[in-house]
Amino acid sequence: MAKPKTRTAAIKQAKTIGFLHSGKKANHTTQFNVFKGSLQLAGYVEGQNLTVVDLWADNDPGALQQNARNLAGSAPDLIVAAGGSASVMAAKVETLNTATPIPVVFFRPRRAAGLR
Repeated sequence: MAKPKTRTAAIKQAKTIGFLHSGKKANHTTQFNVFKGSLQLAGYVEGQNLTVVDLWADNDPGALQQNARNLAGSAPDLIVAAGGSASVMAAKVETLNTATPIPVVFFRPRRAAGLR
């Protein structure tokens, strides 16, 4: 009987995810780690078949827009916008005119027990 393939084995091409956040990384480390852990559970392992490029604006609207522009310019497979609607809008504006469409996903984890 053949051994079942793992999810990681089924993912053939490495993916790049841009993670855009309007806030400070130090204030959202737990949520960011939950996000990356969820990807790992789905078979995406950073350094093997996944690269996560995370950019944090430190509550600066100008930095947020520049970070969104930089992410869109690097042509990731997906941009995850977190930290509120400003991140989503910045990502959408910067991906409107890219040569290849880049999906933008809004990330807002539910407050689970123990998460702050």
